[in-house]
Amino acid sequence: MAAYVQSDRNLFRDLILGLAANLIILALTPVIPSGYGLIAWGMITATCLFLAYMIAVKYRRLIKLIRAGGTGYYYSFDIESNYDVLKSAGNEFCYLGISGNSILELFRRYISENRGLGRYRFLLMNPDASSLRRQVAFEKGVGLDVDLQSLNEMLTGAIESEVAAARKAIRGAIEVLRSLHLYREGKLEIRLYDAFIPWWMHIVDNRTIYLGVLEKGKRGLGCPVMTLTRHPEFASPFDPFKNTWDNMWANGTNV
Repeated sequence: MAAYVQSDRNLFRDLILGLAANLIILALTPVIPSGYGLIAWGMITATCLFLAYMIAVKYRRLIKLIRAGGTGYYYSFDIESNYDVLKSAGNEFCYLGISGNSILELFRRYISENRGLGRYRFLLMNPDASSLRRQVAFEKGVGLDVDLQSLNEMLTGAIESEVAAARKAIRGAIEVLRSLHLYREGKLEIRLYDAFIPWWMHIVDNRTIYLGVLEKGKRGLGCPVMTLTRHPEFASPFDPFKNTWDNMWANGTNV
């Protein structure tokens, strides 16, 4: 099975081998008798085209996947970048996070300046969720395979303290969102989920996902961010993440 796996590493290997083959042919060109130079260059060109075609055929699915994803990568995503994402939304902005505190003030600023022209959907963790403790523990550096009951008293106390603070932050964010005119007008919807999440998401107009990859022992504000773009013709890395968000939304609790 592994022999048929396509990866960027194998693609790079085949490109290097193809380049090496052409360099060997090029190195042999000087020893070709005079008068045959044009034929030699024709052979080199034909070989280049043939290798390019074979690589394109062999890796067509991988190349499509890379093209389909339209993937960008940010080593970090500063707070103000979230405002730029909000401004780029034309019809819909969807959010997945713990409390939304990282974008709450920016969102209020955005709708005060732009009047909120589209639909906005926020998925926040239920403040009473059993998963909140696991989420906080992960941020504290506790692995997902570790039994939280086995932690020492000091670490358990620190986690419980932050869980209480996170509950307060989530409830506060919900109240702020419910006070906005968009909520009263039905343009802003809020639902709550109960699950550990390994990432946060901004989904813009159902076409681009900004995916913040949460790292063990680090806060979400400084995490790396990938951008995934929907492809109109075939499945791309965008789709499983959007499907995950849709499923969480469908099973979320209305606020």
